[in-house]
Order: sequence, then structure tokens, then C-alpha cells
Amino acid sequence: MNKIKKILTIMLIIYIIFNYLYSINATEYTKEYLVALKENVDISINKENVSADIVLQSNLQGNSQQLESWINAANTNGGKTEILESEIKNIEENLKQAGTDITTVNNNQNEKQVTSTQHSSQSTSNNQQVVNNNQETSDFGETYYIPKNLKKVPGNLYKVEAKINEFNKTVGGKAGDQTGNEVRIMPFPGDKRIFSVFRHSDPKVARTIAYYLGDAASNEYIGYDQPDRDSFDIEVAKVNYEPMNLTTPCNTDCSAFVSTGIKFAFMKAGINKKVSLMNTTDLRRDLPGLGFTEVADIGRGTPEQLASTQKMQIGDIAVTISKGHTFVCMGDYYIASETPPLSPGAYGNGTSGGYTAEGEEIDDKQNIDEKNFRFSGLPGDVTYEGELTPIRNFFAKIGDFIDYLLGLIFLVIKIIIIGFVNIAYNIFLSIVSLMKK
Repeated sequence: MNKIKKILTIMLIIYIIFNYLYSINATEYTKEYLVALKENVDISINKENVSADIVLQSNLQGNSQQLESWINAANTNGGKTEILESEIKNIEENLKQAGTDITTVNNNQNEKQVTSTQHSSQSTSNNQQVVNNNQETSDFGETYYIPKNLKKVPGNLYKVEAKINEFNKTVGGKAGDQTGNEVRIMPFPGDKRIFSVFRHSDPKVARTIAYYLGDAASNEYIGYDQPDRDSFDIEVAKVNYEPMNLTTPCNTDCSAFVSTGIKFAFMKAGINKKVSLMNTTDLRRDLPGLGFTEVADIGRGTPEQLASTQKMQIGDIAVTISKGHTFVCMGDYYIASETPPLSPGAYGNGTSGGYTAEGEEIDDKQNIDEKNFRFSGLPGDVTYEGELTPIRNFFAKIGDFIDYLLGLIFLVIKIIIIGFVNIAYNIFLSIVSLMKK
């Protein structure tokens, strides 16, 4: 009995000391600072020198996930959360190793408060601003938005679009991307309709539209359903228009998707023009008034024919001549976390295993795809990843459930241990009190 009392007392003392030390060393960080730091981490992950260093890339990916959890904690705690300063320093050290300017991160810190157990001493830098995306990088050129999950695949040409729901229909289905193909980046071929191309006068705005929608396409919480087409625009506004921070299942359709991209780019560029959620007919009518011009030297044609001109530019918006569909040119950028399919070459004569610039097929797998021999996707669509997407989604959801279950189990165990220690300690005090009597 005495041994049990000693063990319980020691456990209680250790618990108290641990919490005391954590509260002393913890620093209170704002959500804005953590978001800015995460942006720098995500940018660093896609750098060429980091891609060659597997250990560093893995560390940065872990840092990104940790920052995401801290941002979520800040969202539920009034925009702030406590973190050990050593953990932030570790992230900054990884950024320094990746060649990222850490001074930029520190000087753009919105607010940082150092706390003690009484949370009495505070140091705030209110005159500094959060890192913004109005910058030029070697990877993405001039843009108002630096993508978090895109990489360059030289010699290829991709488009981003909201295509179809999980039942290959435009109406119905669950919110969110159930198949990985509802909102996606893919090669140009696969659509026989005739499109014309609209280009914004400011290439920086055009790039912003493409990068923003490219990131959105990599978020599985964004799916397709025409009757629910406005929910993506509503939900992304709740997370300050950061598509990678959106965790509420929602939907869009092709024209609403493009409209939201234009709206975001205009906000970032300070263009004072109202952008509504247009349909494809509205797009053809309203784009010229929003600063877009139909590109005459590209002409009109199928996506494959547009690609063959070798004149498509990132951020170009293609709209069908009649009511139907729209998409945005991604240039040679694809989702960083996925293996890119080869596509019509945007530059030169194409790439091995893809298409020539004239659209001539040189890939046997594509020929099979054209005959619709595949696990999922639409006739004529190039979805090399389609065979694995449903399986990946299934196991991803199982993994999420296991993570949630383990977290719940550990929380219950923690509550039980703390409760047991408190009860045992009270019993111990009662026994001591009785013995004194």
C-alpha cells in the first residue's frame, strides 16, 4: 500500500512539474504568424534543393502538418495558441537549411506574446505585417498567390476544372470530391466541344487565378454539384479564401469555380470590380468587362487544338462557344503530391510518352483510355491516376478514422489517469488526517 501511495505521489508531482515547466517555456503565437510560417514551409518543400534532400523534405512536410494542427488549435482558441519556442526554432532551422530567408518570416510576424504561468509579460510587434504573397519567386513567377501544393512539370500542359460528380452527373452526390476526379488538374485532350480563350491584361492576375484554383483542385473537400455550386465560394470565404485551409465539404461547378478564382485574384490585386458566380453564358458576356480579351491568334477549337497552337498561357480561361463548360490553363504546373500524367507539350514538340505539339497520340496507355478501358473517369478523359483514386480515398478515410479513434482513446486514458491520481491523492490526505486523530 505504501509503495502505491509513493508511486501515485511521484506521478502527481511529475505531472505538476511538467505542466509548470511547459507553461513557463510556452510562447503564445497568433494564427496569422503560424499561417505565414506555414506558407514559407510549403514553398520550401517544392524547392529543387529540398527535393534532392529526402530527410529535409520529410522534416519540412512534418513541420507543415504540425503547423496545420497549431493553426486549427488557434482557430478554436481566439486566434492564438501556446507552443514551445524550441519547436518554432526547429522549424526555422529547417527553413534556414532549405535556403529560405528566415528574417522575412520573423519580420513579418503579426503578433507574438511571451507568457508565464500568470500570462503577465507580453511583447507584441503590432507594426509588422504577415507575410503576403505579393512577391516574385523563381518557381512561380510574379503572382499575388503562391501555391502550396503545385510543382512544375516542364514540357507538359495542364488545365484545371470542376468537371462532374461521383456519379458522372452534374446534379446530386455528396459534398466534397468523392473520387478525386470531380475537381482536378489534367492534360488538355478529352473534350470535343469548341472553346475560345480569354486572357487578362495583367499576367500577374492570370497566374494568381491558375495557382489559386490549382491548389483548390488538390483539396478533397471541394466537389461538384450544380445545385450546390455556391457552397465552395461561401466556405472558402470563411477561411480567408485560403483553399488549402478549407476542411468543410462543399461543392462547385465549372463556371462557379472559375468565378471564385477571378474574385480572389481581383481581391489580392486590389481590382475594384464585382465578380458574381457566373455561368458559362455569363462568362462569355462578362469577361471582357472584367479586363479579359478573347485571344484571336489562338482561335477557336477543341482543347487539343488549342494546345496544338503552343500559344496557351497560364491563367487563360477557355469557355465553350455555346452553353457548356469552362476551364483554366495551368501551364506546366501540376499537383505536387501526385504523380503527373504526361500531356501535350506546351513548348517544343512534346515529351516522351505524351503528345506531340500537334496532338498526335504516342502513348499506348492513352489509346486504351480513349476506348474507356479503365477503373474510373469519363470517356475521352486522361486520368492515369483514376485506377487508384477510389482505393487511395478509401484508405485515407480509414487512416483519418484511426487517427481520430486513437486521439479519443488517449484523451480518455489521460482523463482516467488524472482523475485516478486526484482521487488517490484525496484518499491519501484523508488517511493521513485520520491517522493524526
